[in-house]
Amino acid sequence: MALDTGQTRRRTLQLAALALAAGGTGVAAAQDGGDDEDDSEDDAGEEAERTVILGARSSYWYGLEPPEIEGEENPTLDLGSDGEVEIVWINLDGALHNLALEDADGERLEVSEETETPGEAVSMTVDADGSAAEYYCEHHPDSMRGDVGERNDGADESDDDGDSDDGHDRDRDRDHDHEHDGNRSDDDR
Repeated sequence: MALDTGQTRRRTLQLAALALAAGGTGVAAAQDGGDDEDDSEDDAGEEAERTVILGARSSYWYGLEPPEIEGEENPTLDLGSDGEVEIVWINLDGALHNLALEDADGERLEVSEETETPGEAVSMTVDADGSAAEYYCEHHPDSMRGDVGERNDGADESDDDGDSDDGHDRDRDRDHDHEHDGNRSDDDR
């Protein structure tokens, strides 16, 4: 099992470096200790546990892995309904974060350790029994919150008709509005 942990950490650190570079935080990326070996053979057949990897920013969770959530803000996490799932999150902005899971009644099920160290990865293993309904950061619960459940990767009708009631796009919309302050079209003047 030590190899699994090493492989997971190495992959996590690689993803952390990618996320930090993509996020433009200016923080030096974490390194894997100089191991330049091709790990593809080591990983073969060792995927007994599912892994979800997120980046933590005060304004949202950033999906890194699996590929279905890559690049999404506050993605819906499909943890399945049996077995164990490893949830890894990486601090991308140096703010204090943790990750909590709660059920549909708002009862806290699990909570990770906290960190405010940029680039630090925190890992927690949870039982995927179908009871989790949401995940969030206890320090930024309004902006860093997402659903847990089956993903609907087809057309998302809630975004098409503007009647989304989940509130997850609120911060993105606010940021979008600020990008266009002072950039009004001639029709607005």
